[in-house]
Amino acid sequence: MRKMIEQKNEELTLKKREVLGENHSLKSKLESLKQLEKEIYEKLNNLEEKSRQKYMTLENEFLGKNRDRMDLESNNKIIESKIKEELKMNQELEFFLTNSAEIDKNIQLDFDEDMANIENLIAEKTKRYEEVTIKMVRS
Repeated sequence: MRKMIEQKNEELTLKKREVLGENHSLKSKLESLKQLEKEIYEKLNNLEEKSRQKYMTLENEFLGKNRDRMDLESNNKIIESKIKEELKMNQELEFFLTNSAEIDKNIQLDFDEDMANIENLIAEKTKRYEEVTIKMVRS
């Protein structure tokens, strides 16, 4: 019986050593898993930070380009307005020049007509003067 107890005791001691070895192995694996988990967490945080920085960079680029686009649109509207004003002014100038030429032509026609009337009047007065002079000479 003693032998049996010693044998059982020895079996239990071996079993205890085996369980302790397994426990040590499991603790080592657990520590390895915790270390891997920590590394993965750190990598995820790093990726998140890089992603956030990239997002901020892209957002800033977008906002800058959007601001540039809005500036260009504003400048285009200003230029378009100036072009429309210049076009209107050119049309008014063209109208003035066209009408001015027409007015000058009409003035010239009126002048020519007035000159013709004056010449006719002078010819008429001269003829009458001659008639009066002839009458005076005969009398």
